[in-house]
Amino acid sequence: MGGNEALAFDMGYARWLDEYQRLINDLRSVVNSHVGDNELHILVDSNMATYNAWSYDEHLIRVVICCGLYPGICSVVQNGKSFSLKTMEDGQVLWHSNSVNARECKIPYPWLVFNEKIKVNSVFSEIQQLCLIQCFFYLGATS
Repeated sequence: MGGNEALAFDMGYARWLDEYQRLINDLRSVVNSHVGDNELHILVDSNMATYNAWSYDEHLIRVVICCGLYPGICSVVQNGKSFSLKTMEDGQVLWHSNSVNARECKIPYPWLVFNEKIKVNSVFSEIQQLCLIQCFFYLGATS
């Protein structure tokens, strides 16, 4: 990359960074204008028992966190020697022929991450990888 290209890249990146920092600051100011720190603290403290009702179920907490971070996630349901894939929105989905793992016979993970679903006469998931390493931290190993 030449000097002019590097300078243009740096200027473009700085402009992009400024725009997103401005958006984040605007979001912070909107949140802070609606609920102050003290009000939020009182709100959380008064409902602590409600928020902790399912805190003992580690697997449920992992699933909720993972679904929040990775909305494109489907479960792998083992059916003897075969398996099926299910999403919350569409139920059972099929592999797309272009998926990286379309020819896999066995999936050792309970969850898969996908980028997009393609609806034709059936619902297909184009899965880019077996499982993100971050999912392992939240979902843990299979039992």
